[in-house]
Order: sequence, then structure tokens, then C-alpha cells
Amino acid sequence: MTEPDLVQLAQLGDPKAIANILNRSLQSKGITVKAVIKDSCLQLMVESTQIPPQKAVVNFVRKTLIELSVDDIKTVRISGQHIGMASPSWRDTFKLPEKSVLLADDNSEIGIRQMVKEGNVNAINVLLVNALANSDLTVLTELKNGCLQIILQSLHEPEEQATVEIIRQTVMGWQAENIDSIQIYGQQIHEAFPVWGQHIELMKRDRTDNHLEKTDKLTLERIKNLPIENRFQFSSIVPYKDAFSANLYKDNKVKLMLFFSLFPWTLRLLARETGLESIAWLLGIYYSAIWGIVLYHLIKPLYFAWGETIKCILFTAFVGIPLLLFVQSIPPFNLLYSALNINSLGVASQLVGFVFGVGILEESCKALPVYLFMVREGKINNPLTSAFYGAMSGLGFAIAEGANYSVMYAFGLQSGRLGLGDYVLVNTIRMVSLPLFHATWAGIVGYFLGLAAINPSRRGMIIAIGIAISAVLHGCYNTFSNNLLGFAILAFSILLFVAYLRRSKEMVDRMQQAELNYQSWKSK
Repeated sequence: MTEPDLVQLAQLGDPKAIANILNRSLQSKGITVKAVIKDSCLQLMVESTQIPPQKAVVNFVRKTLIELSVDDIKTVRISGQHIGMASPSWRDTFKLPEKSVLLADDNSEIGIRQMVKEGNVNAINVLLVNALANSDLTVLTELKNGCLQIILQSLHEPEEQATVEIIRQTVMGWQAENIDSIQIYGQQIHEAFPVWGQHIELMKRDRTDNHLEKTDKLTLERIKNLPIENRFQFSSIVPYKDAFSANLYKDNKVKLMLFFSLFPWTLRLLARETGLESIAWLLGIYYSAIWGIVLYHLIKPLYFAWGETIKCILFTAFVGIPLLLFVQSIPPFNLLYSALNINSLGVASQLVGFVFGVGILEESCKALPVYLFMVREGKINNPLTSAFYGAMSGLGFAIAEGANYSVMYAFGLQSGRLGLGDYVLVNTIRMVSLPLFHATWAGIVGYFLGLAAINPSRRGMIIAIGIAISAVLHGCYNTFSNNLLGFAILAFSILLFVAYLRRSKEMVDRMQQAELNYQSWKSK
């Protein structure tokens, strides 16, 4: 079947043709689509070896169907499902714009512009898509309180300056009275936050022209001769209205700046009424939140959910650590831990205790929620996503551990066992630096959990290797933390973690091939 025939069938509402067109773009990403139409509703089943990214899939399907202008389809229902799971992992529903809005001949252009002036968001979206037709951008629009909000999504970071200028000129050309400003965000698909944003205040052309027509040369000359303090309004010099505009706070970068700058001041105000332990917990959360954002952008997980992230953090902090404390009190771990406090046994004995006691138990503790809630439930089968949730579990461990140690350091300062300089230094290391290292070691184990999900025939061995690597790094650091060797181990841990992330595609291909070879051998 030729391409024109396939497109024509799709426009006539043939579900197989629609599915074929969608699959041509999605199958290269490991995603397949099945389609049926019932009562003017297009029902799509989107399947993949991992949970399909909801936002990216929905936006792509919406854009494709709008461009096709399919007959007799008013509503689209999409279900995203992990292959082999009994029920969908997510569902989404949206309505398609009226077909009259999607016409592209010369006569309909006038009608579309009229719809724009009336505030029709579908018409606005069509004209913006046409203006950006040569790009791979998905355009999402919303008009609220005179502000046209536009989200541009792409597999890569959307180009900023040229794209913003095209949109600015396009919107100004409409001369729409109902649009006073434009807020544009550029966002990569799979990213939770935009990578850039721009706000544009529009000057209404008709008002400006009328004003200039009524202003004669004498008036303009008088304006030029006015004292400088009379030429400008206070609101122009100090744009306080913009500072308090609701649109400003929709920018995630602004929210992050406010949170990270004002959170410590909030703690200062609460310090008089809050105990030392609570302050230590809140500071641990503060510093770990910073590392959480850094790690999110470093790892770039294919699947992200706030609920799963918080679940891993809380489980480790409030369930995993108490379980750890119980296990370390029973043989043989109690013997390994006791070796840490006997200096006469030497470095070798301490290294054994730190690796096989502290390292094994703590890294297993941090891996536990990722395995229970993500891998075992079939929600993850790629190492980047599991590395991210492992790192988040590591941050949860660091928050709880840092709070306890911070209280101990405070008592040490009060009793004179720590000097003021030592207290500031060790507390900074514990609250600021060590959360990253806990997250890094836990991220390495999480990475191997993702590989184990791809290669279930060797799951136990792969998980054991991941825990062993992190336990050795963790135990070696604890043993040599007071000299340059400890510094080198920390640096190597970070570099090793980044190397794993960069080789994730190669490792996934190897694990998939190994599993296929095993299943083929098993079936013989």
C-alpha cells in the first residue's frame, strides 16, 4: 500500500491505517500500537517492554491525529501497558478539535483567524503548528487570563531564540485582543521540567498606531525635553506587577530558586520552636533535594513518578534502617560490626567488617524498596530508571543517617569532644557531601537491578554483583576515610556511576541478547 493510500484510509477512519502510521514512528522506540474505533471514539492500546512514557505518547498521538484530520473521531482513549501485564499501567483521554478548525485552504484561514480572536485554543494551536511546520516540535497551548501559554516538546532540547521569534511574530500578526502576553516553555520529552522559558509582553498594534497618529511633533518634542524622572513611570523602572504575577510562578526554575533560597530562612524562623533533631531532619531533606534534582538531570530516567520516588525515600528512612539495625545485631553481622570498634585488630579486619558488614547491609537496605516496589512488580526493566530510584532510596538513607549524626556531633561539641571547626566540617560533610555518595552507591545497585529485570534467568547473580561492587566501594571508603585514599575512592565511585549511565544502551543490548540466547537454549 502506498503512503497516500495509507494516509487517505487513516483520514477516513480506518483503525488499522491509523495504527500503521503511528507504529512507523513508535516502533523504533520499542512501542507498538493497536487501534479500534467505537462510537466516534478511537481506542488505542500502546504496549512496550517497559511502561510507555505517558506524556510523550499522548502528545505524539494528539499531534499526529490533528495533522491527519481523521473523519468521525471525536474522542481518543489511550491505554499504556507493559507487555505481559494483565492491566494497563495508565490511561488517558482527550478530545480532538472540530474538523472545521483543521482546514488549511485559503478560505478557512480567515475563519481560523476569527476563531483565534474569539479565544479558540484549537485554532491557536493549528496556526502555531503551521508556523513551526518544519520542526519536530509538539505544541501544547492554553489561553488563560490574557496569557497564551505554549509548551514546546521535542526529543531534543528545543531551539530557543529562533523558535521564540517565530512564535512572537506569528502571534503579533493575529492582532488578537484577547492575548496580552506569551509564556513559552521548551521541554525535552521524558523531562519533568522545562529546560528554558521566556515571557513576552505584547504591544497591541492598533492601540500603538492610534496613539502615534494623535501625537504631533510638538508633543513628542515636549516629551523629549521632560526631566528624566518624569519620562518613566515607576512601574517601568521597578516592574513590581510582573514580580507578583501568577504567570511568573508557573516557571519551575523560579519555584526552585525560591525554594532553595528561602527554605533555610524558614528553618531559622522555626528554630526557636523546633528541636535540634527536627532541624537536622529538615536540613537533610533540603540538601538531599538539591542532589535529587542534580541526579535526575544526570541520569534522565525513562520513567518518573513522584509517588514512586517518595515511596522509595520513606521506605528506606523509616522501614529499611530499623530493619538494618535489627539485622546488624544478629550473627554473623554483629561480629563484623564489633570488629570495627577494636583498633588492635588492624586495618585488614576493619576492612572486612566495613565491606561484609556495613557495606553489604546498608547497600541491601537501600536496594530493598527498588526491588520490592519497582523490579518485582514489573514496573522497571531498564537500568537508567532503576538507577534513579536506587539513588533516591540512597538519599532517603542519607537523610535519616545525617539527622542522627548531626545530633551526635552537636552533643560532641557541647561536651568538648569536638572543637567548633571540627563540628562545622564534619557536619557539612555529613549533611552536604555524603548524601551524594550514598545515592551514588545505591544508584549503582539500582542500575544492576534494572539489568537483572532484563535478564531474569541470571537475576540473582546480577543483583549480587551490583551489591558487591557498591559494598566494596562503601567499605573501602569507611576504612580509609581519614586519608587521601578515601578521597580517591569517592571520586572513583562517582566516575564509575557516570560510566555505567553512559554505557546503559550497550548493557541493555547485551542483557537482552543473553536472555534470548538462554531462552533459545532452554527451548531446545
